[in-house]
Order: sequence, then structure tokens, then C-alpha cells
Amino acid sequence: MNMTLHDLSTSEPTHEQPMRVLPLKGGSNFRDLGGYKTTDGRTVKWGMLYRSAELSGLTSEDIAVIERIGVRTICDLRDQDEITAMPTPPFAASVNIHVPLIPEHAGPVIRQAHDLGNRTEIAHLFSKPDMLLVTLNQSLVQSTAAIRRIFELLLQTDGTPLLFHCTAGKDRTGLIAALILLALDVPRETVLDDYLLTNEYLDMQHIANKTRAQMSSYGDVSDHMLQAVIEARPSYLNAALDLIFEQHDSVHHYLVTAVGLKEEDLRTLKTVLTA
Repeated sequence: MNMTLHDLSTSEPTHEQPMRVLPLKGGSNFRDLGGYKTTDGRTVKWGMLYRSAELSGLTSEDIAVIERIGVRTICDLRDQDEITAMPTPPFAASVNIHVPLIPEHAGPVIRQAHDLGNRTEIAHLFSKPDMLLVTLNQSLVQSTAAIRRIFELLLQTDGTPLLFHCTAGKDRTGLIAALILLALDVPRETVLDDYLLTNEYLDMQHIANKTRAQMSSYGDVSDHMLQAVIEARPSYLNAALDLIFEQHDSVHHYLVTAVGLKEEDLRTLKTVLTA
């Protein structure tokens, strides 16, 4: 069955009817990374890789859907303060593993931008939100230990589906999705198209309200600032990927030399995740 990036169904996924987005009642931006073509003519398998925004609003019916599609490993890329504020509900058939992706050594600007922790710096940090998000995405490239852990989880799933997510399912989730797809030889243009689907399938009003509430004690939050923070923009992901290509020539080389994966690991992923 041929599907485009924007295919969306309102029924539950089946082997005969794969879906790009799962229509959950209490979640948003929950997407299947299957169906994308690789440069060598293979296809990423449907029903193996899922990306999402935070899961705290999931209903019992949503949880049942996620467990019914076979997700057994949930990888939470958020920091502990986000998890405390927006806890993931318990899953009977899935293990929830915490792999924070914001590097501890990212520097005060990124740390403060992430947790909004310094009143005196907030005006400066958000005066140029586009540049802030570019810098954030570049800093994620430094999180090699966390990225290695995520790929190890992929290798340990024994062919069962894996879900990874952050708060909006945009920057941290976007980079991990990009690295996995590029490791499978999905073209960069396709990877960027998938990243930008966040702008269609994230509950923007929900995220905007949470972001505005977090930032309100530091002063007025303009619509321009909010839009820049919550949108997926090509410059954000490209900043991270360009840095990888500049320093390592390719994502493959980065994953081997910086992240620490083996060539055999990457071959195994292609075998398990593409057909």
C-alpha cells in the first residue's frame, strides 16, 4: 500500500492499513516512522518505530491502543523536572526508560533555556528565539552517551516496536528520529519532511499554553516568541545535521566514531528495521 507523508486515518492501524499518525484522544504528534524509502531501494518497516510528544494526557483507551500495536519499550528523552510536571501514565505491557538528551555540559544558556531557571537571564535568552533553538539543536549532538543508549535499546528490542518522545516531540525527538532514519539511509530531504510534520500533528495550542504558563513569571511572552519556540523549523534540525556533517562528514561516521556504535550494529538495524 503506497502512502504519502500526509496520510491520516481515523481507525486503528493494521498490517493492511498502516498509518502515519495515531489519532489518540489524550496525546498528539504520535507518529509511525515506517514507509519511508531508503537510497538503496528498501523501505522502513511500519509499526517498528514511533515518535511522540509527552504522554501525560493519555486515556486508558489510548494506552490500550499503544500496547495493542506492540510497543514494549518507551524511551523518555526529557529531564526529571519535565517528567515530574508531566508524568507518563503506567503501561502494563511496556517498560519506560529514562534517557535524558539535554547534555549536562551544554552550557548555562542552553540549560537555562531548557528549564527556565534564571530570572535575570530570561529576557536575553528569549530575545532571539530562533537562534536559541538553533543552539539547542546543535548542543544535542554532544549527547553521544544518551544517543548510544537509545541505539542500544533499538538493538535490544528483539524486533518489538519502540517509542521515543520528549515534551513536544520536536527537537530532541526530532534529532533521534533523524539519526535513526539517516542511519537506515533514508534521504535527508525525506527526514526533514518527517520532522516538519510536527507542525501539522502537534497540539500547538496545548503546548503554547504550557510554555506560556512556564514563562509568564519572567515577563510578557510574545506570540512571536511562542511561535518560534514551539514550531518545527528547517533551520533547527539542519543546524544539528550540518554540524554533524561538518565535524564527521556523514551521520554514519558520527555514529561510529563519536557515538560509539559498531559497523555491525548499523547493519543489524538495517536488517531489523527495513525490508
